[in-house]
Formats: sequence, C-alpha cells, structure tokens
Amino acid sequence: MMANATPYDPIFDAQRHFRVLLDCMARPGKIAGLADVPLAMPTGLGLPAALIGFALLNEYTSFWIHPSLSEASSYFQRQTGSRSCPLEKADFLFGSVSMETNWVQKAPLGTAEYPESGSTLIAEINEISNEPLKGTMAITLKGPGIDQAKTLHVSGKSENFWHALREKNENYPLGVDTFLVTKSGLISAIPRSTKLDWER
Repeated sequence: MMANATPYDPIFDAQRHFRVLLDCMARPGKIAGLADVPLAMPTGLGLPAALIGFALLNEYTSFWIHPSLSEASSYFQRQTGSRSCPLEKADFLFGSVSMETNWVQKAPLGTAEYPESGSTLIAEINEISNEPLKGTMAITLKGPGIDQAKTLHVSGKSENFWHALREKNENYPLGVDTFLVTKSGLISAIPRSTKLDWER
C-alpha cells in the first residue's frame, strides 16, 4: 500500500520512483508500491500513473494519453517538458486495461534494427496481487527474470487487454514493455520478453 504522504520532490521522488520501476522491470510480476505524495492532478489519470509519468518523461520523450484521460496531457507537457504526439509515434502510452484495445494494438513495437524503440505502456488496473483474489483472473508469466513462473492475479474484464498484449509481443525482441498500476499505488512490470498465459 502507499505510505504516508510527504511533499513531492520533482528530483528526489522522480529518481526514487525510477529505481522502483527499473527493479520491477528486472523482476517481472513483482508487485511494488509508490510512496504517496500530495500532488494535485487533473481529473482522469490516477496519481500513481502520473508519478510513473514524472519518473519516465522528459524533454527528449513523447507520450500519448487516452482521450478519456486527456486533461492530464497539458499537465504532463508543462511539468516534464515531454511532448504529446499521436498514438503510433509515442514513446510512452497511458491508458487502462479496461479500455478498447486499439491503443495496445497500435503502439509502436520498434524495428528489427532498433527493437528498443518500442513503446512502454502504463496501464491502470483496479487490482493486482500475487495471491488469489475474488473476481480476478490469474495471469502466468514466464521468461527472463522469472524463476520458472510467476502468477499475477488481476482484476476482471481485462482479458481483451491480455490477448492484445500477448499478440503485440509475439515477435520478440519487437514489442512493448508494460507497467500495471493501481490507483492505490501498486505497480508491476511485464517486459516484452515475458510470455503470458491464463486459464480460459
């Protein structure tokens, strides 16, 4: 869960959160938390997703935010110097697992010469857990950074998202990296190298 609130420091906190994100990406399926900070955000995008944005965005990056969360777009541009751009060209994409999956399907996946230029998804989700929860589906993760297999229990009504993500990453090293984030501040990462499966 998120810790007690302290004032947000745009340098210290962004660096601290960036280290958390790196650790999660190196350990797919691990669930970590972002410290709570008092930060006024436009309606739509949750604060934890915004904190990920502050850790990743800068004047050299571009981003896309789902139209339903668009009030956060100008906020990110002012606060980070990053630029908003069309979905098909963005480095970082902000959306939700419950949305229509075209934002996943159209995300840049890199090129054979530069696979690392594939985009990163920041996907809001209601719940994530390494333990079974009522009403969740179990996603099995396998691949680099995982000892045999890891299970993520995720909030329901998201199966279309998982189908789209698995299809997007089927031609690794092309693909997208993904951060899942809840509005309570829990995060988990799924690199493009991770294989996904679930019980149907």
